[in-house]
Amino acid sequence: MKKTIIISETYEKTASNGGVYLTIETAEGRYSCWETVLFPALKANVGIPLEVEIMTKGKYQNIVGARDMMPTQQASQAYFPRKKTEIGKAMEKKQEGIRESMSRKEDSIKIAGSQRDAVLIVVNLYPELKDAVNKEREIKDEYEKCKSYFLGYDVEV
Repeated sequence: MKKTIIISETYEKTASNGGVYLTIETAEGRYSCWETVLFPALKANVGIPLEVEIMTKGKYQNIVGARDMMPTQQASQAYFPRKKTEIGKAMEKKQEGIRESMSRKEDSIKIAGSQRDAVLIVVNLYPELKDAVNKEREIKDEYEKCKSYFLGYDVEV
C-alpha cells in the first residue's frame, strides 16, 4: 500500500542473519527498509514528506519498491530550491573546469606550433649549421631563439 510518511530519524542495524537494514522512525510508527540502494535517499529526506510503498510482514512494516521515491507535491517547495542551488554551484564549477581546460588546450597548441616552426626555420634557413664545429649546441641555441620568438618571449635575434 502507498503511504505518505515524514521521516524523523533513521539508523542502520544488522539483523541476526547478518543482513543490514535501515530503521525509519516516523510520527506514525517504525518502518524497516532492506533495500540498501534506498538508504541514501531515505537518510537525505529526513523531515520531508515522502510517498513510499509499504508491505506488511507479520508485525513488521517494510518500505519496498520505492526506487522512484520523490518528495510529495506538498514538500517540493522545501526540497527543490536546495537542489537548484546545488545544481547552480555544480554548473559553475563545471564551467570553470571547461575554461581551464580550454586555456590549457590553447597553450598546448601554441607550444606545439612554435616548436614545429622553430625546427622548420632552423633546418631550412641555417644549412651552414650542419658543418659547424659545435653543431649540436649551435643548432639548439638557434632552435631556442626561434621557439621563444614564436611564443612571444623577448629574445635577441
